[in-house]
Amino acid sequence: MDEQPDGVVLSNATDGPTTERCHLVITVHGIRTYGDWQADLKDLLEEAEPGITVLNYQFGYFSSLAFLVPPLRWMVAWRFRKFFAHAIASVPAGSRIDLVAHSFGTYLAASAVPHVPKSHRLHTIILAGSVLRPSFPWYRYQQAGCLRRVVNECGWDDTVLVLCQSAALMMGMAGRVGFQGMVGGQFLNRYYRFGHGGYFDREHKLMRENWLPILTTEAPIPAIDHRPKLTHLGGARLFLLNNLQFIKVAAFAALLLAIVLIPVDWMRKADYQKRVERFAHIARLANAVEIPGRDPSHVRDLLRVDVKAGGSERSIDHIIGTESSPSGDDLADGVLAEDDAEPRWWERIPGLHDNTREAFRARQLHARANFQLAAGKQGATTDFSKARLLFEDAIRCYRRVILDDPANGSYALCLIDYGLLLEKMGFSQQAAEQFRKVREDVFPRDAKGESSTMPRSLVIDSLGYEASSLRSLEKWDESTDRLLQAVREARGQDSLLSFVYNELAWHRMERLDVAKARDSFLKAKTSCEALVENGQFVFKTRLYHIRHGLAMAERLCGRPDEAYGQYDQLVKELQELMRNDLDFNPKERRDLRTRLVNSMERRADVRFFSRRAPTFFPEVTPERYLGLLAKVEQDYQEAIEQVANDDLSSKSQLLYKKVIVRCLAEMGRNSADRPRVADAVERPALAPIDIEFAESERTYNALPPERRKTLKLYHEIASACMDLHKVPDRDAYLTVDGADPGTSRTRRFAPRSIEELRALTARYGAQCDTINRERVEMLLVALEVLLEVGVETNDPKSSQDASRMMAVLGATTKVASHDELRAYVNRFNRIAASKLVPQDELTASRPRVEAGRVASKPAAPVPPGGRLLFYLQLSPSRSLMLTEAAEGSAPPAPPAESLTAKPGSTHDDEDELVPRTAMKRTLDPP
Repeated sequence: MDEQPDGVVLSNATDGPTTERCHLVITVHGIRTYGDWQADLKDLLEEAEPGITVLNYQFGYFSSLAFLVPPLRWMVAWRFRKFFAHAIASVPAGSRIDLVAHSFGTYLAASAVPHVPKSHRLHTIILAGSVLRPSFPWYRYQQAGCLRRVVNECGWDDTVLVLCQSAALMMGMAGRVGFQGMVGGQFLNRYYRFGHGGYFDREHKLMRENWLPILTTEAPIPAIDHRPKLTHLGGARLFLLNNLQFIKVAAFAALLLAIVLIPVDWMRKADYQKRVERFAHIARLANAVEIPGRDPSHVRDLLRVDVKAGGSERSIDHIIGTESSPSGDDLADGVLAEDDAEPRWWERIPGLHDNTREAFRARQLHARANFQLAAGKQGATTDFSKARLLFEDAIRCYRRVILDDPANGSYALCLIDYGLLLEKMGFSQQAAEQFRKVREDVFPRDAKGESSTMPRSLVIDSLGYEASSLRSLEKWDESTDRLLQAVREARGQDSLLSFVYNELAWHRMERLDVAKARDSFLKAKTSCEALVENGQFVFKTRLYHIRHGLAMAERLCGRPDEAYGQYDQLVKELQELMRNDLDFNPKERRDLRTRLVNSMERRADVRFFSRRAPTFFPEVTPERYLGLLAKVEQDYQEAIEQVANDDLSSKSQLLYKKVIVRCLAEMGRNSADRPRVADAVERPALAPIDIEFAESERTYNALPPERRKTLKLYHEIASACMDLHKVPDRDAYLTVDGADPGTSRTRRFAPRSIEELRALTARYGAQCDTINRERVEMLLVALEVLLEVGVETNDPKSSQDASRMMAVLGATTKVASHDELRAYVNRFNRIAASKLVPQDELTASRPRVEAGRVASKPAAPVPPGGRLLFYLQLSPSRSLMLTEAAEGSAPPAPPAESLTAKPGSTHDDEDELVPRTAMKRTLDPP
């Protein structure tokens, strides 16, 4: 007996093929067993027929779970067929070959029958507890001559086969109910009353009595049927068992679909969850609309780019404007920071980097930075260093995933927000570079250099913000170029044109180019009115801003009454809107309140900047002037009450303006009403103006340095006015040279305060062509205060102050090319020229303008009634004056010399320099 490599035991095998006919019996066991019965049957066969060859095929232990998997069954069947072919080939043709199989072995035997060569034939097949289907086509193989007879031993109580019929695909229970077909002498089903293993009793009675005669002789197959009598219930049960095949196929089809569809569904849900999380991460950036000055529609356009690129059809529109800002508090920032985890260590390994997680972290950092920036813009925090670090980290994360994750919109939004932060911190040059990168470095471009995915609103936004940064750098021409480029990029879209023309109008207003600014405001109004009907809030607030600009243009064109009426109408409409419409979200109400406060402030500015003091305009009575200032003070107070502590910067500016108005009211009263002071000066009790100035100082000192820088001019003018308002003490008469000579110590204004205010106007006047409109007007207010004080005190330096006022007007208004400002400028002309020098002195010794620096006849006197256009005191002995002769008078003769000098003076006696003004170049010395 030799052991073969595949575990088959050969009995009585010869060294090679023989030509003598022999008898070969092959046995195959089932699952969950080692086939002990095979050895017993072998002993019985050898005892009954000496010389018989018995081959026991053993394939090892095969579990029930493996039996349920068809590919595993096919693999075992393939191995058996190889053995079967080898075993048949080892016996001569005509030899008797019998096959005995049990349980799963019957499946292996049936799989080998079709491969029986034509030179051989199976004589007898005994199947016990067969797992084959009852419809297995044995008749086909009998007709083909592959086998002679088949004996199917059935166990009527075999519950294992019921499980096989119910659970195993392509298997059945022919070992319980028998095979279907023509049953006769060569094909017989025999039934017993036992279970799956009842064929192998201890005494081997069944094998000895029922199998040995069939395997060793040519005796016919005796019929055996121990089945019980069939009842109605038993028939129904049998019918159900026979048709379990269809139910099983349906169940397995459902299982197969589940095996296929469940992972697909998991993948779909995972992808959906990923897109939902991505949408949630993108939606967190909706807090960018909380940043003051941001257009929600433009933020929506950028976020929609990322939403669509991620394969999501969800709308981002309902997110914009529905979330209120947590104002950058530590609690809200801490909630976001909890999800902001650093990449895990394995994610740092090349190839294992999670781009989705990195994109989420970028948006998380971006959202946290937005909270800080919004809080800073609203005055809730003064430290922007944390926001800057968060923005820089977010930009680094965006750059790492920009190629793999469609985060172009979020990245562009981050660059814009970072630029706004840098602009807020005073780094205007770096801010302009960030805005430029938005257009050049974020979105991919085609061969023509164009980007089809870049929203048009992003181009407009970046150009507008870059223009704002260039204005901060005093690069006015470049700023204008950016805004004009934005007009071209808008391409006729009303939503974009209303934004661009509004920005361009305010830009021109800052340069006091009122005519062009008014045209731009009207174009913006035309574009915006068509959009307000749709009910979008952003266009409604923009229209209020445009009307605000048109009212300011009316004021600068010398029509203060019309401007005040328009501002008053705006204030009433905004108050009515906020009182009656309760559908606004917190952000929208905050924007409306900001617009309301600004309109209230500009309404007060109309009367403040166009007032006519009796000192310069005798036709105005003191009572009327003081009543006007009282109304201005009331208008500023309404604005202060409206802003409260929501915007400390605006509140501080309003408080300073109110203090200046009160000081002007004190100066407008008769000097006789003021108490005179002696050497021993006692401080008066605190007045309301002192309390309000102290409050404005506290608010100013609470602001961050960059905010204080923008309000420094207001602070200095208000401080100087307060010093002028106070009764001068002994120290106020001290100058650089010691005590003020010729001072009677009964003067109304302190000389030192006057000199400080004069130094302030000289410092700001030297750079007046670079500062914005409102600061220019505040500078003119300071000069007006200085001139009013000089008139009352007969200050000899008032001529220098007047020339500085005219130089500031010439450098900023450029009235020669802006005729619409003539009425606005004439008010200052009258202040600077009409009241500086008494009228009799102007008529007696009025200098003439140089007309070529050639000697000529003495100048003819100016006819009485001529209107003074410009007066400039160059030194105690020289002055320059432009006049307009009255109608019907003879034209003046050419001047006698370059500059008409006062009698008794020579050029060599001059020891005073030309006064410093804001003009870019001074007159050449004669």
